[in-house]
Amino acid sequence: MSRYYFDIQNGHPYRDEVGQDLQDDHEAWRQAVRLTRDVEDRLAPGGTWRLEVKRDETTVFRLEVRSEITEDSPLQPEASTRRPGR
Repeated sequence: MSRYYFDIQNGHPYRDEVGQDLQDDHEAWRQAVRLTRDVEDRLAPGGTWRLEVKRDETTVFRLEVRSEITEDSPLQPEASTRRPGR
């Protein structure tokens, strides 16, 4: 059994200082996937949500969810802040 830490970055970093004792990397993966459910409440338009899973001091997984705002989206920033050619 090893201790796994689940650090989240979603504009505001969260460092897991406590961790969880889990059987192996497979169980840590299942826990990481469960944590991705938090994305729906935390991901902003144009934002990125990241999860880094460490076994003791070694990074074993990185998950990233990114959102992009398309040109036709009503969430697109004002025309003055758009890139040239858009």
